Amino acid sequence: MRIAMLLFFALGCTSLISAQIGDRDPFGGEKHNQVVALTAPVVAYVPTGKTAIAELRFRVQKGLHINSHTPHDHNLIPTGITLAPTAGVQVLDWAYPQGTDYALALQPNYKLSVYTGEFAVRLRVKVTAAGTQTIPATLRYQACDSNACMPPRSMPFTIEITAK
Repeated sequence: MRIAMLLFFALGCTSLISAQIGDRDPFGGEKHNQVVALTAPVVAYVPTGKTAIAELRFRVQKGLHINSHTPHDHNLIPTGITLAPTAGVQVLDWAYPQGTDYALALQPNYKLSVYTGEFAVRLRVKVTAAGTQTIPATLRYQACDSNACMPPRSMPFTIEITAK
């Protein structure tokens, strides 16, 4: 009897996992690029040889949250941006926003550090060559609602920097 119950539970979990990672996700079929979106094209104008700030603004779909860049639990997937190396552009440092504490209804004393709504990441850059540089970038995140999490996703985008 115990083996039959374990088998039934395992088959049920397999079906649930398949439903979550198949063509539709557990959040009503939204595509990942609608879960987190870049709110405007990133264009920065920089004097050649000087530093400037490029601000990357993102919006998380209403009703969802993503882990902050520094989640409270090391087992959670942090939100992060990677940039492809681009000749003539040097990223000097990053400034991610502080996350907001969020508690799930089932565990009100366990706080998550998350981003909801809009958030901005600021890059301090230095451009060594005049002209327009396009930097391929990727935002990696894991979106959740109050009951479940989607698999981690990567969203490609570009940053355009013009130096004069």
